[in-house]
Amino acid sequence: MRNTHNESQTALAGIETSRVSRLGLSLGVSLVALCATTTISLAGGYAVREQSASLLGSAFAGAAAGVDLSSAYWNPAAFGIAKSGISVESHYSVITAKTELSNGVSDFQPLDPRRFEDSTEIDKVGVLGSTYAAYRLNDKVVLGVSTGAPFGLATEPDNQDWAGRYHGRAADMITLNVSPTLAYEIAPGVQVAAGLQLQHMRLKLWTANPVDLAPMIPAPQLNSSNLKVNISDDVGVGFTAGILLQPTESTSIGLGFRSKIEHELEGKSYFAGDLTSSNVKADLDTPEIVTLSIVQAITHDVRALGTIEWTNWSRLGVVGVSGLIAPLPGNPEVPAAVVGQWDDGWFFSAGLEYDYSPLLTLRGGVAYERSPIQEAEQRLLPLPDSDRVWLSAGATYKYSEHTTFDVGYSHVFFEDASLDRGLLANDDVRFTADVENSANIFSVGMKSKLDWLLSGG
Repeated sequence: MRNTHNESQTALAGIETSRVSRLGLSLGVSLVALCATTTISLAGGYAVREQSASLLGSAFAGAAAGVDLSSAYWNPAAFGIAKSGISVESHYSVITAKTELSNGVSDFQPLDPRRFEDSTEIDKVGVLGSTYAAYRLNDKVVLGVSTGAPFGLATEPDNQDWAGRYHGRAADMITLNVSPTLAYEIAPGVQVAAGLQLQHMRLKLWTANPVDLAPMIPAPQLNSSNLKVNISDDVGVGFTAGILLQPTESTSIGLGFRSKIEHELEGKSYFAGDLTSSNVKADLDTPEIVTLSIVQAITHDVRALGTIEWTNWSRLGVVGVSGLIAPLPGNPEVPAAVVGQWDDGWFFSAGLEYDYSPLLTLRGGVAYERSPIQEAEQRLLPLPDSDRVWLSAGATYKYSEHTTFDVGYSHVFFEDASLDRGLLANDDVRFTADVENSANIFSVGMKSKLDWLLSGG
């Protein structure tokens, strides 16, 4: 497969940066990317797709086909494209998303005569960083490591006292992955790789305590109280594997797999007022992901890219956070949050790259994503997901022989949807609303070749 960014010694001859400056900039950007973990889910379910500025620009077409080192998120065999010495990439995204929940109704019939009607908005801004580093050990073996946040969720309605407060006031999920990887060339043009996934997860949920409904339970001390579920941190282990085929200089095909990761979360639930905390627990598995991508050169300067991805969201079934929701005599353990029977997720994208000059590559792409949440009863208030279309554009600029910059932008169009959920374990207590979502994503990235450090030049 020909290099995406053509070499031009003449164009680069006048561009020099000091070794100290290059090292400081490379390490600084890597640290920023590693620490950026305030995430918003824009892939299906609570997955986070924004792991690469360059691939964002093509709507992730070609993601597993070894476009650059960031392809290793989808296919660890992409580390096999690394040249001699040390290569580092850092990618940084800012996500702005808006959810409008209109015609919201909380109906407690027949348990309570009250009916709450209201609308609200959820404005979200999140940042996400990811880093990829590779060291070529010899002509066959590359050692790689990547860090990022593959799953995340952050929602908080502008109006905390709106009608849906009993079904979910806010949610916060943060993950951080570290994936050491080994890539090996088993034959010319055939790279295989495998690696570990070490995943840290933290989960917090907030809701208005439903037992403040006096006609239901005569407990005045609970009125208008808030319930906070703070799940302690957990580390789970999984793996990645992949293969990268380059049968000709103009074709690259990649297939990558990310395994499920099991999390056993334990923590506390807290109540406003004088109530004491109680223990809660949850078992949550992240889904398997399979990604197939291709990059095909059409002319010397133009390449077509494509991706198909499957995510096993249907494995989740029903996931609950269980614990004591109120310290009343005989009160049983009931779910504090439920995720119900999702479908599998699918993602399809196509894009083009054009080498405008030896230093500048332009790209664009379009994608369609089928959400795992297809029915109103599956949709969660903290996660009102729906099918979507991505429109993307981006560019790569080769600043010097050692440094390259990427930029990418996507606007995401969501299909309008509806929400119809029961309260806790009681399906008679319903919340319904109409949902409209939109999002914009801005990404920048930096690629650095550090083999000059090893050679001293």
